[in-house]
Amino acid sequence: MGKNLSKLAGQVAIYGISSVVARLLNYLLVPYYTRIMSPAEYGVITDIYALIPFALVVLTMGMESGYFRFAAKASDDEERKRVYGTTWGIVTLVASVFLGIVLLFEAPISATLGYAGQDYVWITALIIFLDVAGAIPFARLRQEGRAGRYVSIRLLSVIVNIGLC
Repeated sequence: MGKNLSKLAGQVAIYGISSVVARLLNYLLVPYYTRIMSPAEYGVITDIYALIPFALVVLTMGMESGYFRFAAKASDDEERKRVYGTTWGIVTLVASVFLGIVLLFEAPISATLGYAGQDYVWITALIIFLDVAGAIPFARLRQEGRAGRYVSIRLLSVIVNIGLC
C-alpha cells in the first residue's frame, strides 16, 4: 500500500508540474496584458478564458478517463492500440466538427458575443481544437508512464503559448 501511495504522489508531482507552471506563467502575464490592453479588450480575454475550460470538458466527453480505464483492462498491446485509436479518433472527430461549425458560423458567433471584426472566435476555436485533439495522446503518455516526454511537451507548449501571447 505504501509503495502505491508513493508512486501516486510521484506521478501527481510530475504530471501536475506542467499545469502549475502554465497557470503561474499566465498569471504573471496579467500585468503585461493590463498595461497594453484597454479594460474592454482585457474583458474579452477574460470571457474567452472562461469559455475554454467549459468547451474542453464538453468536447473531451470524459474520454481521457475512459481511455485510462479501458487501456488498463486491455489484455495486450494490440488491444491498447485499438482503445487508443478509437478514443483519440472520436475525440478528434468531435473537435473537428466543433472547429468546422465555429469557422462556418464565425461572423454570427462573433456578433453575438460582441467580438465583431475581431479574430478572437476562430483563434479560440483553433486553441480548443488543438487542446482537445491532444488530450488523448497526453493521456496515453501518462498511461504508459512516459513522464519525461509528457512534461517536456507540456512545457514546450507553455513556452510557445507565452511566445505567441
